[in-house]
Amino acid sequence: MILQSSSKIKKGSKFAKGEGNDCVVLAIANAMGVDYDTAHTYARRQLNRRDGRGVRTVNIHSEFGKGNIKVGDKEATFTQMLGLKIKNRYVVKGETIDRQKTLKSFIQSHSKGTYIVLVANHALVVKDGILIDHPGLEFKPTRKVKAAYDVSLKGSYQKQLTLF
Repeated sequence: MILQSSSKIKKGSKFAKGEGNDCVVLAIANAMGVDYDTAHTYARRQLNRRDGRGVRTVNIHSEFGKGNIKVGDKEATFTQMLGLKIKNRYVVKGETIDRQKTLKSFIQSHSKGTYIVLVANHALVVKDGILIDHPGLEFKPTRKVKAAYDVSLKGSYQKQLTLF
């Protein structure tokens, strides 16, 4: 599993100093390609985040569930991933069992695209198969995926497709 530090985006920020419990802010900034201060302002206004405090999961689902999100000057469509997109199906002794994917299996099955992934009390980004999270957390690949959102940037912010 490849890890890229999510903290790089904090450089030059006026809000980042002394800020903690900001995994949702970092996830939004990294997924949308905006700076930390823009994501911080969005989280404060739209997700009811207080400085130094995390964001309640219900607020995340309520806002991201709207589908079209605008952060700063960038817009994206957020699509919640349901069913077998965040679960693995096993057949044990003739019985079918669905279990939550681990972070590792989620990355393996979603190697293209940008996703904001929610695990227990934490948010992170998987972008083209690379985990973008706090350093040191790459050693926790068995965390269970609680929810995930496919993030598709709109307009000229999308990457240009290449044929060769």
